[in-house]
Amino acid sequence: MADVKVLARKHYSGADADKADVTGVIGDTYAGNDSGKFYYWNDALSAWKTGLGYEYVERRAPASDKQVGDFTTDGTWKVNGLNLSGPLPVGTKAAIIRLLAKDDAAGSEFEIRPNGVDVNNMHGLFTQVANISVEKDFIIPVDPDRLFDYYGTNLVFITIDVTVVGYFI
Repeated sequence: MADVKVLARKHYSGADADKADVTGVIGDTYAGNDSGKFYYWNDALSAWKTGLGYEYVERRAPASDKQVGDFTTDGTWKVNGLNLSGPLPVGTKAAIIRLLAKDDAAGSEFEIRPNGVDVNNMHGLFTQVANISVEKDFIIPVDPDRLFDYYGTNLVFITIDVTVVGYFI
């Protein structure tokens, strides 16, 4: 016979922002009175999760997370070269990234992919005209290490800005 566990469950309710002050255990629930959201405690993440699957979290970044000086663009892939573990919490499944690039030449390329295997999930852009910025938002899968590969063709870009504007957890 399998092990049988008895769980004492608690149900909390209050303002959505106040749930961060409550640590639950398996089986506990939390109702956000102001948001109408219902959460359950996820022991694996040590966090409250909605019962609706993955939850989108908007991120309002005051500045880009990575700038041109953080990249080496020599026409080769930099495996795990883009570390976004700061803005992306543990357990993130996908991220919305804003990529902006500007170069003094047309046709310069900058690309990001989650890893060397998921090459069909690669996103990038080309500079269309010299000295004109190009911007793109995209959703990309996130590996547990929150490291990405990147590739740039021109040695000296004027601008490369990478910003996490939201994520799914």
